[in-house]
Amino acid sequence: MTNTANLFRRALCCAILFMFNSHYSDSVRAEIRVAEIDERPRVVYRSQYSDNSSAHLVTLDVFWCSGDNYAAGRALDASSLAGVYAAASLSTTGHSLLGEVRTRPIDFDTFAANATPDELASARDTVLIRFDSSEERARFIVDSIVKIGIRRTTISKSNLSSLPNYISAFVCNAVDASLVRGRLFFHVARPEQRPEAESGASVIRTAFRGISVASGVEVVGAISPRLSEVRYFFREDADLAAQIASTLSLAGSTHFFSKYVPGFERRVRKGTLEAWLAGP
Repeated sequence: MTNTANLFRRALCCAILFMFNSHYSDSVRAEIRVAEIDERPRVVYRSQYSDNSSAHLVTLDVFWCSGDNYAAGRALDASSLAGVYAAASLSTTGHSLLGEVRTRPIDFDTFAANATPDELASARDTVLIRFDSSEERARFIVDSIVKIGIRRTTISKSNLSSLPNYISAFVCNAVDASLVRGRLFFHVARPEQRPEAESGASVIRTAFRGISVASGVEVVGAISPRLSEVRYFFREDADLAAQIASTLSLAGSTHFFSKYVPGFERRVRKGTLEAWLAGP
């Protein structure tokens, strides 16, 4: 039964591509182009009506993770999927919904920094799709894509992508999550503590090349702890948190402790650390 279903999906996909090529004009078919395998974004499809009514048309970006030996394969995969996604949507909706389909590279650190742990896990062997589920137009296109069944797809339940009329898909299969750099965020109790936090951030950037330090400093007010601390959320990060706490203590006038904070395993990824400067 499974083999029959797979054959049906493939046949359906081919039929959609055939209908697209035969139904639409030569000028529209010319808009479908296979992306070159390089680091530049490529437009795979653009509606002939996008200049006049782009406000209500949906944009679909198919990102592929770059920077390793699998990048070229992902780029080719993203290009193929983008063509199938465009054909699937157009066969269902015509030109009424889809404005543009693009393929774009994204380095894995950037993707990982904005992904939940569940999304990181799903991206290893499925295509991850994000969109605002309250947007009817985007939801209709995503439904068309999922029904094709050409690739295993995970629909993100996070709210990380809430742009109007926008869908993002991520081809990041076979990524090595162990290579994701750690990241450090700074929190202060009062605005006047910003210079100390910024100085500490500069020290960490120099001393720990494998750590991505957030550029901003968040002022948290009364929820700041009584003692300055470096928080970590996975026991595997205990040594790194202790090293950063020690480095910050030696570099400035504030002593930092490392502190394990459980219960956030499904909300942040491994390697996430937070430096909190104590309140008054």
